[in-house]
Amino acid sequence: GLRVSREELAAVVMENPLFAEEGKFRPERYRRLLEANRLTPERYEDAIRQGLLQQKLATLIQASAKVSEAEAWEAFRTAKEKVRVAYVSLPRSAENKARLENLQGQVGHQGTPWETLLQKSGLKVKRPDPFVFGAAVAEPPDNRAFHLAILRLKKGEWSPVVEGGKSHFLIRLLDREAAARQAFEREKETWMQKLLSEKRLQLWGAWIHEVKRRSKIDVTQELG
Repeated sequence: GLRVSREELAAVVMENPLFAEEGKFRPERYRRLLEANRLTPERYEDAIRQGLLQQKLATLIQASAKVSEAEAWEAFRTAKEKVRVAYVSLPRSAENKARLENLQGQVGHQGTPWETLLQKSGLKVKRPDPFVFGAAVAEPPDNRAFHLAILRLKKGEWSPVVEGGKSHFLIRLLDREAAARQAFEREKETWMQKLLSEKRLQLWGAWIHEVKRRSKIDVTQELG
């Protein structure tokens, strides 16, 4: 596991100009300055130790985080792919959810064309222009659930009833306009660096957030 040696800790403490007089580390000044800041040497050195550990973790994270071309392509494809959908929506309520569930059971079977079924239902079918993932098609309280449902659909499929923040939806995926591989090749390095940065941030947050919170100690007060 990662550790900080006594030599590493001592080097950081002794190199701090706050604790020096005439260019040299002075133990007495060190103790008095910590006392003036209401710190013990043990607490201050533990904070320094945790800071050094964070630096080592950061170095390890930078070395270990990897992004494959396949990951970059998947992220690019998801961001650039356009979809065409048809959908109906109703304000969120138990009654309207049941109504859409009943309709979903009908359009999911062969027989009467789905356009005819929806027309008979009295619901207005919406057909937005082709859009990319995350585009503001539905209202903000509903947009995430709306797009996540579309990601799971194959061409020609109906979604289950989707519960948004304000509305229920029933969505049919009409078509997908795939992202161009040629375009990805031109932007591949940019996307790989973007994903690498995101992955490093995720690893950093997962491993040292708590350590960082506990070790935030500053020595600012000068001796009188």
